[in-house]
Amino acid sequence: MIECIDEDIITINGVSFNNSGGVFIQLLFEVFIWEEYYLEECLESEKTVIDVGANIGDSSLYFANKGYTVFGFEPISEVYSIATENINLNPELKDNVTLINKAVSCKKGKIKIYKNPENSGGHSGYGSNNEYNYDEFDLVETTTLGDIINEYNIDPYALKIDCEGCEVDIIMNSDLSDFKIIYFEHHNFLTGINHEILVNKLKSEGFMIVGENKFNKQVDTILMRNNFK
Repeated sequence: MIECIDEDIITINGVSFNNSGGVFIQLLFEVFIWEEYYLEECLESEKTVIDVGANIGDSSLYFANKGYTVFGFEPISEVYSIATENINLNPELKDNVTLINKAVSCKKGKIKIYKNPENSGGHSGYGSNNEYNYDEFDLVETTTLGDIINEYNIDPYALKIDCEGCEVDIIMNSDLSDFKIIYFEHHNFLTGINHEILVNKLKSEGFMIVGENKFNKQVDTILMRNNFK
């Protein structure tokens, strides 16, 4: 439920954001009203979500509002700054969110992230070889899921991946069997790879599909649960 909209602040389901208008408001509806990233209420505070592609902090705050401890990764500095501001608007949730200004990959190093001028959630490592052909990019630092789990002493529970193409690199080159739940958005128009390849890799690690949605011909969202966890 939207409780407040003014020129500066939007409050939705008790969570506040700086008002950027336009696509931003649609994004909040997707996350908080339609519950695109639905997870059940968490009654155990030690359960952790790793949020790959934190964007403006919407998904990280959604998970924190459900009771989870969240580690969110957003590689683009200006988007990371917006996410930090939004998290700071919610003092009752901010202690549950750790935001890191890095990309997640299968190896540590640096990569180019091409910047979508119209959508803060559309920046992509594939921006130079698709129909949009973004010119501007940031060179960003990468980390791996293994390093994240070790550095922050995380007991893996849920992994959310919405990173405009990097889902292929992460899923195909990482052992994800320690996670109970994986939600990922697949952008085949960027990667040229059928989502079934990613699904079959995860099935080989014990996961099964429990939810699937096709927003359009180019994007699939898939929720999978590990049968062995």
